[in-house]
Amino acid sequence: MIPEQTRFALIIFAIVALPVILSCLIILGRLSYQAAKRGLEKYSLLNHFPFEMMSQGQSGSIYLKALLGIYLLCSAASTYFLMDLFIASRTSMFYLALSVALIHFAEEVVLLFLFIIPASYHKQHILLTSIYFSLMALCAAMGGLYLWNLDNGAYTGAFYLALILFLLAAIRVLTMLSPKFGDWARMESKPTEDGDLAITRPKLFILAFSEWATIICDCLSVMLTLLGLALYLA
Repeated sequence: MIPEQTRFALIIFAIVALPVILSCLIILGRLSYQAAKRGLEKYSLLNHFPFEMMSQGQSGSIYLKALLGIYLLCSAASTYFLMDLFIASRTSMFYLALSVALIHFAEEVVLLFLFIIPASYHKQHILLTSIYFSLMALCAAMGGLYLWNLDNGAYTGAFYLALILFLLAAIRVLTMLSPKFGDWARMESKPTEDGDLAITRPKLFILAFSEWATIICDCLSVMLTLLGLALYLA
């Protein structure tokens, strides 16, 4: 087991590092995409897919891949602290922690492929997206259940953190049921100066936006779970 003080320091580091790395990935990805497009098209989280950051052949792609790898490793490894905390006791909490860690690891593996497989492979991409959304909701719900059981009257912060995690899971499930996903590929047409029609993306491209929203919610759910552990250890 990791010594308690070391575990606490690593948890705090992970809570800070995850949003910083993800923010750097998004900022560098946007800049690289727009540079590859020579400024003619701006990258927006509202209507561009995560994989588009990696598919432009831009000079910064190696740094993007490195940042993505660091983020995925940090995010997946962070849930080890859930298991480590109860690894000696082998109680039901240990198995709950193990479940959260394994689900989250699977979630990060699927996310890696979302950054690789383009939407032109419709069936594969939709399947990956559906799996990722489901895993995110399940991981948030399990994380909330973990903190709920971890509280056990020891501190009140777990109760509120668990409620937020349950809320994130519920929102993800409800948005998956939106009928807009059935028409996610719909494009918009706008008249040009020549009188022709130009096909453009809508300002809110539901599938692309949902992927980014889920990535951010996933990061938030891990941070909240780790924050619950930090409060428990403090």
